[in-house]
Amino acid sequence: MAGTRRKGISLLTKLTIGILIPLVMSFIVIGYIYILQIEDIKSIATKEGVRSLNDLGEKMIKQKALDVAKQIEIFIKSHPHFSKGELYNSPALKAIAVQKVGRTGYTTVHDKKAISHFDKNPKIVGRNLLILTEKLPEFRSILEASLKKRAYGYYNWRDADGVINRKYMFCTPVDGADLVVAATTYIDEFSKPASQIEQRIMAKAERTRILFLIVMGVSLIVVILVTSMYSRTIVKPIVYLTDIADRISLGDLDTKIEIRSSDEVGMLAESFNRMQESLKAAIERLRKKRSFA
Repeated sequence: MAGTRRKGISLLTKLTIGILIPLVMSFIVIGYIYILQIEDIKSIATKEGVRSLNDLGEKMIKQKALDVAKQIEIFIKSHPHFSKGELYNSPALKAIAVQKVGRTGYTTVHDKKAISHFDKNPKIVGRNLLILTEKLPEFRSILEASLKKRAYGYYNWRDADGVINRKYMFCTPVDGADLVVAATTYIDEFSKPASQIEQRIMAKAERTRILFLIVMGVSLIVVILVTSMYSRTIVKPIVYLTDIADRISLGDLDTKIEIRSSDEVGMLAESFNRMQESLKAAIERLRKKRSFA
């Protein structure tokens, strides 16, 4: 029947969904890749920066230990008449043995029995470092290894305010003497610039990510609106022609088809016009035949 309508998803809905789904998926994929790339760049930049500066810090600490060990070796060789007691009480040797490392670190000297002989803290001098470091397993491990050979590594150190920070220590023996030089300082003295850069990168990346999401959101809304309007411009004349077809099927052959376009819809409208004229002519011929009968 002419008035019957088939139920289902409308052409407008199908067309809108068909256009929107690929576009939305493209936006999602592009957004995901972009955000992922930002995170990767941020991660690589900060990690590589921290690693490079830490490596540089380790080399500086190592070189300081080697330099101090060499200076002590030269001092001992230039004072062959000094006894161990005189060496350990020598202000000149102490000035050589305890030197600054970075901003807060310093060098110390202990013998191969782990007895401290030169330290910034006078309370530690003369004491067994293995006993003092029983609650610092990482530090103790490096210290024990230094009694036999060069040793180095990281350890946690609790400051006076209770904050725990990472330190790096390099230990090297003094040639020709029963002494070991240890150079240590907080490793973040070297990696702190990278941490500051990391914070700036993270802040910039976050602002970029938010701006990108805003642009993506606005673009998506514009795409949805444009797609909806475009779909309606396509579907509207088809709906109009459907209504015309219904009128014609009900016998209204005088209804006007007001579509002026050069595309396929315009061609369809012209076909409807020709069909309308053909029906009128056929009905007129039929009337004439009946009038002559």
